[in-house]
Formats: sequence, structure tokens, C-alpha cells
Amino acid sequence: MNSNIKRLLSITVISALCLFFGYSISFAGNYGAGDSGLLASVKNRLISDGYDKETIENIYSKPAVEFSPKCIMLFFPKSVSTGKPSPPSKTSMHEQFLTPAAIGKAKNFIKTNRGTLANAEQQYGVDIQVITAIILVETGFGANTGSWPVINSLSTLAALGDADTRKAFWDMMPAERKHSWDYYESRAIKKSEWAYGELKAFLDLAIMAGVQTETITGSYAGAVGIPQFMPSNILSLGRDGDNDGFIDLFNYNDAIFSVANYFRESGWRKGIDYDKAYNVVLRYNKSGTYARTVLEIANRLKGV
Repeated sequence: MNSNIKRLLSITVISALCLFFGYSISFAGNYGAGDSGLLASVKNRLISDGYDKETIENIYSKPAVEFSPKCIMLFFPKSVSTGKPSPPSKTSMHEQFLTPAAIGKAKNFIKTNRGTLANAEQQYGVDIQVITAIILVETGFGANTGSWPVINSLSTLAALGDADTRKAFWDMMPAERKHSWDYYESRAIKKSEWAYGELKAFLDLAIMAGVQTETITGSYAGAVGIPQFMPSNILSLGRDGDNDGFIDLFNYNDAIFSVANYFRESGWRKGIDYDKAYNVVLRYNKSGTYARTVLEIANRLKGV
């Protein structure tokens, strides 16, 4: 595993205390040809919030750190008609995770990691089948943890909080993603605020660990590791499953314990009924299709 990534996600109890002293950051520098002004609002906001200017100028002067429209385009789904996209069916599921091959991989994962899964179930009260289902759907048991530079994903989306940058990105979008200006603007503003909070959490973690931010990759939304935790959740909900003194979300043991802890903190209890279980899964991913898929996988794994 990339040592820089491990340093970001492997946090000792002592180093976690560093968060209480606050780390400072800010933005400036080069953002890629033609895009130098599109992150200015994020830079100014971070400086205003007390982040150290020199530190962030160094981060954002790297050629690899830039405004990335291709990445955040995925936050604005295609539509065959104008207006707000229609919601998915209330019975829909992600069928690719319910094939015999996918369920077979899930059964093998349980058999291979039964000890850790059983310990996590005992400690957190979360069924091993549900933990397994989450890891299958999120990354195919770690096969696809994402290749988007997290710094670019979060910085670009956060930049949409600025009206001029929102307009510039709107002009870049293909027609099939332009549902309506009102829908776009509302979604862009909401997502930019969320991304800004995650960006600060990511920068705090990276600076604390002393890593090169541009080397850390994840999903287009900025989630990292086998369980795809957002930066704000790494310290608060990540757990050390193998008692080696580190939280490494690219390690099965830590990923399993972290998912179990996340679910317990979200309200999961042994014997929980379907409706309550559904609502807990929605806290991991706010998609009904996702939640139904996870619970169906868990159902098919009963007795394994």
C-alpha cells in the first residue's frame, strides 16, 4: 500500500491529540492551465478561516492540484428531459451485486475473515452479513477504492459556492446534464458547503500526518479506503481492528471494525427490524436503491 496513504489513514492515539491544537491552511498558486481563478474563492475562504497561507500555497502550487470539472460532473446526473430528474423506483436494487458470482465472493470473504467479522459482530452488535454487504457494494472488497485525487475532488466541488465559478462550471457542462438552472444552482450550493467541510477535514488529516495531499486518491466524492469513509469520519468512526495501534482503512481488519462501529453509532442493534435497518443503511449512503441492495445481500448471506 502507498506509504503516504497509510500515513494519512493510520493514526495513533497520540497523533490524534494533535487535532486539539488546530492546524492552519490556505490556498494560492497554480491550478492548471486556464483554471487558475476557479479555486480563488476556496483559497480566500480557507485563509479567512485561519488556515496557514504558506502551507496551502505550497499544497496548491503543485501542478497536480487543479480544478477538476470532469470529476464533479458526476454530481449532476444525466437526464433525458428538462427539469429535475425523476426519482428511482422504490423497489430498485443494484443487480450487479446480487449475481451468483458477487454473492460467491461475499461468501468467500466471510470464510476468509470470519474471525475478525465475528469479533466485530460481538463488540458492536452488527451482523457480519451486513458488514460484508457494505464492503462488497462500496469497493468490491477493496478492488476499486477510487482513482480521483481527493484534494481536487473536494476543492473543485467546494469552489461551486462562488457564484462566478458556478456559472463557469455550468458553461462547461454538456446539455444532457443541465436539468435547469434553478436545480443546478440549488444542488451546487448545497454540495459545495458539504465539500468545504470535508476538504477542511482532509487537509487537517493530511497536514497532521505530513503527507503529500495530491497522492491520496478516492471516489469522485472524496471517500477513501475499503469502506469509503469521508475524511470527517476517519477519526471519529474509524477503528483499529487488529490492535496494531493504527487505523488503516486499506486493511480488512480495520475496515471491518470501522464499518461495524459506523453502523452501531448510526443505530444498528442485533435483531433490528427491516424498516429500522433500512434507515440505518441510509445513513451510510442516502440512496434507497443502495440500502435495499445491502439488505438483500445480507439476506442472501444468512447462515454463511
